[in-house]
Amino acid sequence: MSKTAAKNRPRATDDAAISVAEPHCFRHVPYNIEVEQALLGAILVDNRQLERVTPVLNAEHFYDPLHSRLYATMADTQDRGGMVLTPLTLHAAMKADQGLQELGGHSYLVGLVQAAPALPNVRDYARIVHDLATRRSLICIGEDMVNAAYDAPLDNPPLAQIKDADAALRLVREKCADPDERAKVLTSAEFVEGHRAPDYVLGGVLQRGFLYSLTAPTGAGKTAVSLRLMAHAASGKALGDRDMAQGRVLMLVGENADDVRARWIALGEHLGFFPNEIAVDFVPAIFSISDALPQLRAQAERVGGYSLVSVDTSAAYFEGDDENSNKELGDHARVLRSLTRLKGNPCVIANCHPTKNAAENNLLPRGGGSFIAEVDGNLTVLKKEGSLELHWQGKFRGPDFEPMAFELLTVTSDALRDSTGQHVPTVIARPLSDTEQKVRADAIDIDLQRLLSVMLANPGLSIARLADKAAWHMADGATPYKSKAARLLGELKKQGLAGKVLNAWALTTAGEKAAKRMQK
Repeated sequence: MSKTAAKNRPRATDDAAISVAEPHCFRHVPYNIEVEQALLGAILVDNRQLERVTPVLNAEHFYDPLHSRLYATMADTQDRGGMVLTPLTLHAAMKADQGLQELGGHSYLVGLVQAAPALPNVRDYARIVHDLATRRSLICIGEDMVNAAYDAPLDNPPLAQIKDADAALRLVREKCADPDERAKVLTSAEFVEGHRAPDYVLGGVLQRGFLYSLTAPTGAGKTAVSLRLMAHAASGKALGDRDMAQGRVLMLVGENADDVRARWIALGEHLGFFPNEIAVDFVPAIFSISDALPQLRAQAERVGGYSLVSVDTSAAYFEGDDENSNKELGDHARVLRSLTRLKGNPCVIANCHPTKNAAENNLLPRGGGSFIAEVDGNLTVLKKEGSLELHWQGKFRGPDFEPMAFELLTVTSDALRDSTGQHVPTVIARPLSDTEQKVRADAIDIDLQRLLSVMLANPGLSIARLADKAAWHMADGATPYKSKAARLLGELKKQGLAGKVLNAWALTTAGEKAAKRMQK
């Protein structure tokens, strides 16, 4: 049954119709006739599906009056232990229904069977019908309340255009609140009664019900860090010196699912968990989060709730047209925040890309400023010499915390091999203890001092020659370790001790003084 035919089909108008006089506010309400048709068709294909959907659905949830009567007849027939439901038997039971006859009678019911979905999806279809019915009720009640309060239609914005039913409910409450209550003065005692103790997923850092962005350039390690956080949250294992509350985890994988899959397999092998047993769920697809909320809510209910939701990446799930639009980015952040209202009140972390060529002190999410205004904190991952640093920039609701250090490890797994049987390497993140951080920091200081001495004694050398003079070589013992020399030169530049002069690196005045002080 084509979408055009469905939209153009005549409406049933007999006395038995439900909601024939369509409420004014329904004109904006999202409605998917094909979902209702597919659901009814699935029941005709397999009558057992009726038992699966009756806990979720009743006839009043259907928007289409004919569909409501069809479902009521099916349920009544099964309650009485009657006939097997087929297009033929259902048509015989509803011969007196003028609306069905106008639409083709038996042939219309055959069309429903042809529109049936895969049977495992039937309960999800039922939840969509139920959710849309709930939203219609909320919207109509809300518009009636607002219109009564303001004696004018609520056309800006219509509640039905707000995709999140919770947001619509908040708007109704705000619009209809007694003006005296909206600006009610509270005593100190009344005010503090509203305090809620923070509920941390990661001790002292990440809170349930909060939305965080996690911003880092491509390749800086944000996905690796996210997966490590997920593994610790699912197991309840402390991360470094911080406690981790145990709970089920969900990850929306919108970028490179194969890479995430490989990293997760390797992480399981190195941490000692089995991917088929750990309490972590994945959705490896790009989809509209706002449209999929009913399914996500249903899944959260089925598993008892989530403590952490990771979104990789925010850009993959952006539903707007312009990533630089303040309004569209604000709307996008509110869509992401809707995930915090899944069962379990999870902490939501959305991995974000920074602006192009962003400096290390300007790692804010790409796009309009309204996005950062909507999140509760912007976490960052910075690559340091030999490690990663997880901290924050721009905004963070809650107490400050010491940066957390990780290292990126290139690892292999017996489960990750190519077609010839060779191991395929992948990358995982490992937290560093305070002792390890100090050892690494001391080693970096020693390397920086060595580089200063080499540059003072040998001005104008190339990066390769500097690495050779400093005795930094690759595994073969002969090839200069140029990338290490380049990273350390970058660190000297940040400290104002070195810079480029005519395409060659040279010490600044401050660098020369520091090098000479070390020789004394």
